[in-house]
Amino acid sequence: MTHHAADLPSVKPLHGILLVLRQRGHLVLIRRMKEPYKGLLALPGGKIEEGETPLDAARREMREETGLKRPEPKWLGRVTDLLVEGEPPYRIFILDVFQAKLKEGVASQPSFEGSMVRLPLRDLQDRANEIIPADVLIIWRMVVERSTTMLDLVTVRRDEKYEVKVV
Repeated sequence: MTHHAADLPSVKPLHGILLVLRQRGHLVLIRRMKEPYKGLLALPGGKIEEGETPLDAARREMREETGLKRPEPKWLGRVTDLLVEGEPPYRIFILDVFQAKLKEGVASQPSFEGSMVRLPLRDLQDRANEIIPADVLIIWRMVVERSTTMLDLVTVRRDEKYEVKVV
């Protein structure tokens, strides 16, 4: 069966990684300086470059965004997140999620993506409105509950608010 281009949704896939950086009961997040999600706290991460494995990208992003070369990131799972905002093409993020536990006293450097923020993990739900909604779900399901290694999400922007749904 062939489909006509008009029948297919206009979606741009972006392959990347996210880092859950933990340090003694805290998460190390970035306050985003650019869209999407400008002003919200986010898990550090970025695109997988040509020829990189997801693990190679996780190591590179950890070094670039935090200045840290250690510890070795551990794979937690994969997330797909269809971001519906503005006009098509909409973006679908295919993200491998890694976790690294930072030693006490290890400080990360400021990132070109935004300022680094240490958030107590126990405050995750109380401060969820400050964090990218998909990242809250990822942290909750993959780190706190450890209930999944796969998440399929749809995030819709309405005005200045984002709504996320597990599909």
